[in-house]
Amino acid sequence: MTLLDDTRQIPILICGAGLAGTACAIKLIQLGHKVVLLDKAKFPRRKLCGEFLGPDAMPILESLGILEAVKEQCRKPVENIHIYNAQGQALHIKSEWFRQDYPYALALPRAELDDLLLRYAKSLGVEVWEEYEVQDYQQWVGGGFELSIHALNKNDDESLPQLNEPFKLRTPILIDASGRNSRLANLAYRKEESLKPAILETNVGVQCHVQYESRNTDLSMFFFPGGYGGLQPIANDHANLCCWMTPQQAQSGRAHSGRKTLASLLANTLALNQAAKPLLNSIEAVEPVQMVAGLHKLNRPPSELPFISIGDALLTVEPFSGFGMAHALKSGVMAADCIDANQKEGNPYPVIRKQYLQCYQKAFKAHLFRLRIFQPALNSPTIQTLLWPVINPALPWLTALYR
Repeated sequence: MTLLDDTRQIPILICGAGLAGTACAIKLIQLGHKVVLLDKAKFPRRKLCGEFLGPDAMPILESLGILEAVKEQCRKPVENIHIYNAQGQALHIKSEWFRQDYPYALALPRAELDDLLLRYAKSLGVEVWEEYEVQDYQQWVGGGFELSIHALNKNDDESLPQLNEPFKLRTPILIDASGRNSRLANLAYRKEESLKPAILETNVGVQCHVQYESRNTDLSMFFFPGGYGGLQPIANDHANLCCWMTPQQAQSGRAHSGRKTLASLLANTLALNQAAKPLLNSIEAVEPVQMVAGLHKLNRPPSELPFISIGDALLTVEPFSGFGMAHALKSGVMAADCIDANQKEGNPYPVIRKQYLQCYQKAFKAHLFRLRIFQPALNSPTIQTLLWPVINPALPWLTALYR
């Protein structure tokens, strides 16, 4: 096959090989579809993430046939979650309260999880293009898309386009799984003045792996004025440290050299929590601090973009929810099921996209509504002071309601 002579035809193209895109590709190929999965990164790659797979992710991983492989790569299940208010008072939650059929959560580095799923997708026959990016796209009048692709690095596979080679492809089904800073979405906003960019939070996410010895895999979350943070053991002597803070707190966390250090970032954030403060004296960063700003709000309206968006490309769920990775996996599988059902009925792409958004709203609307109520309330210092001492006995019921 000569890629440069003719525009290549691809039945289904997924842009983004993270959890949502790879889950979608796996499901589609299991349903008998041919899929190309494209990503600008070379895997495994680091990604800012809480690295917590909640119980809702387990049935999705099992349906894809990879749950046991993920469990084998984890240290051991996460059975307890502890949430501390700023005064250091704790709420203790058991993972089994979320689901009786999957009474545990899992934690492992995001780079390992993404790589595990991607290798599994390749073994099933998904065609994966790493280090390729969409330069531009055009919609066909009769439906479908033509995309301009370029290589970001030299590829050993001579059947794929190389550096500086012009390359176009066409696809009737385009799926955007390229994350919160979607390349496709940014191109669409430039093309169509009627499209409204996503509503963004101003808060900043901070993440770093740290040296941390723990006897268990319990997730600990800590509120502080302006945000919250979490410490999740992911190996015998490592943990993932994540914080969600204001831009002012992130800016003040600059060392004199101008570089952000873990200690300076935590000094006026996580270290303000009385329960977290003693832990921070014993941790040490094992990698550079990673930061990201402008996450989507929970009340972001359904996508107005012309392609199917899944995972963070559609909605970046606030980290506190604990179901961000489950949301990505589920939205990817949901899109695959919707595409398969509609193609069997001969429905055109706009109908598929519309039905997918309807399915998404039906599946997630209630959960996202509860998050919009619970998270701001729990983040209030006044409510924390009032509720934390008396709320523990009701947590099994509240946990089930939250889910």
